[in-house]
Amino acid sequence: MHSTGFSWLRLALAASLMPLCLGAPMAEAAIVGVLEEPVSGGSCSGIGNVRGWAYSDTGAELVQPFAVTVDSVAAIEVPCCASRGDVQASQPGAPLRTGFSGSYNFQLLTPGAHTFAVTVQSSSGESTVLTSTCTSHRFDDATFLGAVDFDNNAEGFCESDLDDPNLICCFGVRVTRRSDSQAFVCDDACFRWQNAAQGLVLTTGAIFDDPACVPID
Repeated sequence: MHSTGFSWLRLALAASLMPLCLGAPMAEAAIVGVLEEPVSGGSCSGIGNVRGWAYSDTGAELVQPFAVTVDSVAAIEVPCCASRGDVQASQPGAPLRTGFSGSYNFQLLTPGAHTFAVTVQSSSGESTVLTSTCTSHRFDDATFLGAVDFDNNAEGFCESDLDDPNLICCFGVRVTRRSDSQAFVCDDACFRWQNAAQGLVLTTGAIFDDPACVPID
C-alpha cells in the first residue's frame, strides 16, 4: 500500500519537473528578408532593379535563383547572394552575403498598381514570399524610348513644386518610341527623386496624371 503511494508520488514529481528538463519551446525557424525595390507605395518606371536581401536565421543555404512574379505571373529570376555589410551591421545574426538583385523593364507594365513577389526558399525547407506594390508610369504606350528631348521648343520648360522639393514637372517634352520611331510631344511629365533607384523616376504630380502625349505627324 505504501509502495503504491510512493509510486504515484514519484510520477507526480517527475511530471512537475519535466518542463524544467525540456526547457522553453524553441522559436520556429524563419527566413528574414526585405524587398527594397521597387519601393512599396512608390513609383516604378524605366529600367530598374528588383532587389533586396534575405537569409535563414538557422544558417541554412538559400536556394537560388529566386523566382519573381508580377501580379502573380512569372516574370524573372534573380540571383543571390551578394555582400551586404549594411544588413549584417543592422540585423543581429545576419551573414554578410544576403543581397539579391536583377534588372527589370518597368515600362512593360501598364500604368497603374502592380505587385511584385519574390519567393525565397532554403535548403532546410523554410520558405517565405517578399512583396512590394508600386505604381507604374510611362510615356504613352511606349515600352522603350529611343530619345527624349527636354528642349523641344521655345515653350518647353520644367518647374519644381515648392510643396514637394523632390518633384519636378516638365512641359513640351518630345519623346520618340524606339519600336516604330513615332514621335510625341508630352506635357505634364513629372519626375521624382527616389533614393532606392538613386535617380529620377517618372511619376505623377499633385495635379497631373500620366503624361499627356500627342503624336507628331
